This record gives sequence, C-alpha cells and structure tokens, in this order.
Amino acid sequence: MFFLKTTQYFYYICCQVVAFCLIFCSLVANRVCGKKEDLKVIVSQIKPKKEMDSNMATITKEKSAELIAKFGGNEKNSGNICVQVAILTEKIKNLTEHAKQHRKDFHSLRGLTAMVAKRKTLLKYYASRDIEGYRALIKELGLRG
Repeated sequence: MFFLKTTQYFYYICCQVVAFCLIFCSLVANRVCGKKEDLKVIVSQIKPKKEMDSNMATITKEKSAELIAKFGGNEKNSGNICVQVAILTEKIKNLTEHAKQHRKDFHSLRGLTAMVAKRKTLLKYYASRDIEGYRALIKELGLRG
C-alpha cells in the first residue's frame, strides 16, 4: 500500500516538473522571438481546466418545462404528483449515468438514494389515491420493467 502511494506521488511530481519545463521553454522561446505572451495564457494552454459534469443531477429549464406541460396539463401546474415523479425520474436517470462513470462519488450516490426514496414515497401516495393513473404513469415513464 505504501508503494502505491509513493508511486502516485512520484508521478504527480514528474507531471509538475514537466509542466514547469514546458512553461519555462515557452517563455524563453517567446523572449527570443520577441513575443511577449502572458504566463497565464501559456499555463492555460498546457493545463486545461477540468470540466464539470454538467448533467449530474440537474435537468435544463426546457426539459423541466416540457415535463411540466406533458404531465401537469399546463405550464403552471408543477406541483402535480405526476410532474414531480417525472422530474425526479429524469434527475435519477442523469445521476445514475454519473454514478456509473464515477464509482467512488459517494456523496452523489447518497443524493441518488434520497431521490429514489422520495420518488417511491410519491408513487406510493399516488397509488393509494388513483390506481389507474398510477399504472398509466408507470407505463409512460418506463418504470418497473
């Protein structure tokens, strides 16, 4: 286990040294050629910024409005149980894809579990109120087989 950590640390140090050498060589080359390029520009070219996983547990406003119009009857009825379940289902699908890619992201996994529990509670309530509507909603969302 200790060997693994030292190997990772060594790799990190090597990457930092290579990045520094590239920056230094770029600066020297620019000074020789007469170009005055900012250090931040050179660093941004060497080390690209990490991109955030934009579709983690969120859905776009357009997708949300589409689900509200489809399951709520109109654009204003966002409190309907069917709408809430549909939005939660879409968020769960997105977060499931994130969880497949990032297996050790336990914080997002906890949020996924909470969303599934919330959807289960809403579906249980809807089944007790309107069983036919519940079955139609399950069929339309593609839940349970």
